[in-house]
Amino acid sequence: MHHPLAHSFITTENAGGKVARQALSLLAAELVLGRLVHRDAESEFAGGVGNVVNIKKPGQTQDAHDAGTATPNIGSGTQGYLDVRESSVPVRLDHHFIHPVKVTSRELTLDIESFAAQVLAPQVRKIGERIEGTIAEPMNAAIKAVPETATVDPSKAKAVREAIIAAGVTMDEANVPDTGRILVVSPAFYGELLKDDLFVRADQSGSTEALRSANVGDILNFQVFKSNYIKGGALAMTREAFALVVRAPQASMGVKHSGSESYQGYAMRWIQDWDTAGLSDLSICDVFAGAKPLFEGPDPITGLAEFCRYVPITLKGNGTGK
Repeated sequence: MHHPLAHSFITTENAGGKVARQALSLLAAELVLGRLVHRDAESEFAGGVGNVVNIKKPGQTQDAHDAGTATPNIGSGTQGYLDVRESSVPVRLDHHFIHPVKVTSRELTLDIESFAAQVLAPQVRKIGERIEGTIAEPMNAAIKAVPETATVDPSKAKAVREAIIAAGVTMDEANVPDTGRILVVSPAFYGELLKDDLFVRADQSGSTEALRSANVGDILNFQVFKSNYIKGGALAMTREAFALVVRAPQASMGVKHSGSESYQGYAMRWIQDWDTAGLSDLSICDVFAGAKPLFEGPDPITGLAEFCRYVPITLKGNGTGK
C-alpha cells in the first residue's frame, strides 16, 4: 500500500522548528548587507512591531597604564584597576515582514529539503529583500546627509579614488584597525570603481571564496561589496558600524505546525496554517526587523562623541542642499 506522507516533513517531530531552521539557512545565503553588519537575533519574541529592544555594544575600557609613571586615580583598588564598561543601543523594530503562500497537497508530501527548495526558497528570498532594504535605510540616510558641497564629482580625474583615500585617513585617525575595513557601494559607485586601475576585481583575482561572499573586489585596503539597495554613493565602514536586529515572533499554538528559531544572528518564524476561505494550506514566514548605526552616542569611558565607524562617500547630485 502506498503511504504518500511516509517521508513528508510534516510527519516528523517538531516539524515547525525544522522548517524554521531550514528557512534561516536559506536566509543567511540570500543576504549581502546582512553579512556586513552586527547582527542580533532572538526567537520566541513576545513583542510586536514598534517595540524597542536594547542590544549590547562591545565592552570598552580605558587606556593601559604606563607602569613607569604614577598610578592613575581611576578604577578601584590600590592598583588603579580599570573598568570594562558595556553600553547598549535602543533599536526600534520598525518592520514586520510576512510572506504567506498557498501550499498544494503534493508539496506537503515532500521531504524537508525538497519543500525548502520549492516553497521556502522563494518566500525567504522575498523576506531577505525586505531585510536588505531595512539595513540599507540608515546607510542611505548617511550617504544622503552629506552636504552637496562635499560630494564627489566622478567626472574629475581620480576624484573617487581620492575620496576613498580620505575615508581611509579618517579611519586611521580614529584608530580603526586596518583589517576588516569594507566599502559598501551603490551600482553607480561600482561603475566608477571599474574605471580605476587600482581596483582589483574579485572575478579576476581567482578567489572563489570572495565571489561566494559577494565581495566584488578590493581597493586601497578596502574589501568592496556591491548592493543594489545602496543609493548615490558608498560607505567606508567596519562591520560594527550598523546593527541589524531581527526577532522571530513566538511560535503559534493554534495552527498545525509552527516554529520560531534563531541562528547566527538571524531569526524566523514559520507557520503551516489552513485558509478556510481559500480551502488550502498556507506556508507563512515572518520576522520583525530594525536597523540603525551602532555607535552614535558618547563613549561610555570618556564621555566624548564616539567615532561612528563609517565614512560616507556621496556622488555629486545625491547630497543634501544645493
